[in-house]
Amino acid sequence: DGHIDADERQRINEQIHKMQLDDSTFAFLKQEIEKPLDVVEIASQATTPESAAEIYVASLLVIDVDDPRERAYLDELARELDLAEGLSAQLEQQVKNA
Repeated sequence: DGHIDADERQRINEQIHKMQLDDSTFAFLKQEIEKPLDVVEIASQATTPESAAEIYVASLLVIDVDDPRERAYLDELARELDLAEGLSAQLEQQVKNA
């Protein structure tokens, strides 16, 4: 939805720490988190259908899909990522069941 609240920031930090990233990658991610969200820019980072799915899943891990603003963000992200029909729902179910 373009805004990272305190709960989302905590979930993001938890996921980042689980990844055991090197210092420069960690610093880069922290910097990126502080930038305003641009769905088109995010989607442009996907170079394959697999990376598009990974980007979508990363968003699912840190947002509340029941919030209308965040649902709108996910819908826009799925469109910009050009996810195959039904894939976004499948990914959401997988994350929910994990």
